[in-house]
Amino acid sequence: MTHYTPKNHILSTVTPTYVRGNYLIIDPCYFLGAEPFWSNFVSELYSDKFKGANPITMNAEGYDVFMFNTAYGDGVYPVFNNGMQIGEAGVDAGMLCVVSMEFIEKFCKESIDLGVVVNLEETSTPEGENGNLTLGNIFVDTAFEDDEEEEEDWWGDIEDEENEIDDFALEAEEVFAYNEERELNNF
Repeated sequence: MTHYTPKNHILSTVTPTYVRGNYLIIDPCYFLGAEPFWSNFVSELYSDKFKGANPITMNAEGYDVFMFNTAYGDGVYPVFNNGMQIGEAGVDAGMLCVVSMEFIEKFCKESIDLGVVVNLEETSTPEGENGNLTLGNIFVDTAFEDDEEEEEDWWGDIEDEENEIDDFALEAEEVFAYNEERELNNF
């Protein structure tokens, strides 16, 4: 695989606005991973100037690349379009980004298969909060928000079962006491 090394790039904490069109959700190391650029880029992210800012935007060759840290670092995270899962984005650098398909096709076409192509239906500004990305009709869940609800439900189920067991135990004690009293009265 060939990685792209930007001739010029500018990092900023300004959030871009993306127009309607096709974008790629991808780990930036999958297309910007050429050395020494990647190491220098990561050093710049954690320099005194940016201090690991999250999210952060890189402008390369006139294209904005919005980057955000995932909630749990490396892994595979679901990508949704209008609430329907359309793919999964792999992460090896603890972050994901939004980059225009025009940029990818122009500079690093071989990276397309390493991300998820999404269609932004209207001009939108991305929000990278708690490890998740919201961009108009697109949502990337790296904090597994739905799983938290399921986990709460799971704990709720256990509490319900414990209450049922307690009720059953109480009923059993009452039956035992009743039978014991009957036996005493019969003898």
